[in-house]
Amino acid sequence: MNLDRLSGAFIMLVGLVLLYIVIPIGVETVDSTGLTPRTFPVLISWSLVVVGAFQVLLSKKSEVQTPSGLLRIGFLCLCFALSLYCASLIGFIFVSPILALILMRFMNERRPFWLALGSLAVPLTIWLCIHVLLGRELI
Repeated sequence: MNLDRLSGAFIMLVGLVLLYIVIPIGVETVDSTGLTPRTFPVLISWSLVVVGAFQVLLSKKSEVQTPSGLLRIGFLCLCFALSLYCASLIGFIFVSPILALILMRFMNERRPFWLALGSLAVPLTIWLCIHVLLGRELI
């Protein structure tokens, strides 16, 4: 199994864990005929399952070298886990710009305007939409 198929299977597994474990535990049930708090998380989880399945089924030989690719994946997983922990302590709005900047630098983005926009404007917009407008906690 190559790294592309392995990562697709992992993404598919993450989507299934979200669907059957995380969402039922962490999202409140509301009787409504319209959109509920579960609508978007379920939609995104199913899209992860579908995209992961496509990755598993359609990927050919991986171009990524496994040792360096695994180190990069491990680094990203460590960044995500550390940022989730820190965000639960001090808040999303303080941690997310740092995580966004790390991710953008990790993807070799070097243009200052896009770094500033991606690491400041996008987390602020997410926070405003979810926390301020919808009145929901992010973490």
